[in-house]
Amino acid sequence: MLGKLLKYDLRSMLKTFLLVWGAALVLAFVNHFTLGRLDIDTGFLPIASILKAVSLFVYIAILVAMTVLTWIFVIQRFYNGLLKDEGYLMFTLPVKPWQLVTAKGIAAVAVNVVSGLVAVGSVLIVAPWDKVAEAMRNVFAFLRDNGIFSGGQLAVLFAEAALLFLFTTARSIYQVYAAIALGHLFRKHRVGMAFVMYLVINTVLSTAGSLILSTVAVSDALWGTVSSLLEKWSAFGLLNLALWFYIVVSAIHLAAFHVVTERILAKKLNLE
Repeated sequence: MLGKLLKYDLRSMLKTFLLVWGAALVLAFVNHFTLGRLDIDTGFLPIASILKAVSLFVYIAILVAMTVLTWIFVIQRFYNGLLKDEGYLMFTLPVKPWQLVTAKGIAAVAVNVVSGLVAVGSVLIVAPWDKVAEAMRNVFAFLRDNGIFSGGQLAVLFAEAALLFLFTTARSIYQVYAAIALGHLFRKHRVGMAFVMYLVINTVLSTAGSLILSTVAVSDALWGTVSSLLEKWSAFGLLNLALWFYIVVSAIHLAAFHVVTERILAKKLNLE
């Protein structure tokens, strides 16, 4: 049943975003072949300059719209799909609340990830390909020749960075879900209270992080352990440790937000 729910959410989102993704990529190709290739001096009217400016403006507007639309649609799909009129239908289905939340979450993560890849890919398309390739070769050569990272280590770090991106994206989405669910506990001004709950969650997490860092800083034993790691471990080991630390922290936050959201929908749902 989870698969059917996920298929429903993905199909609904793709109907909206396929056009936006396609427009971003098409305009990226247009800008790649126009920027820097048209003669600026075209007589009395700077037609080439105007065309390049308009094309670049539309491309940037598409990227901004894609980012904003992604988050608006993610929030709207969750709020309208589970906490408004559509929720009456969804909660009559023979599925558990965690399946409803999970389907929304997976679909939202997928759309965010694809939007991010489209944005990065479009920027790379716009950029001069020969210069991008040369810059990448220089970076890899520098890391290899100076013995900082080997090819295998770079592959591991890239995979871990991708995993971190996936977890942080899911964590951000589920934080919004948890805030919306907490705001739903109030009888009035639920949308406003959801925004307040989001700020409260951010404040609590930021304060907790600051307390942990300050505890490590003032504790001689803990700081000594950190210092010894910095001195003895290689650059790859330290970066690997840092990536996995943030992956684990993001996973813990993700699990906590999922449980909060699911429990509220299961025990405290009020669609009136």
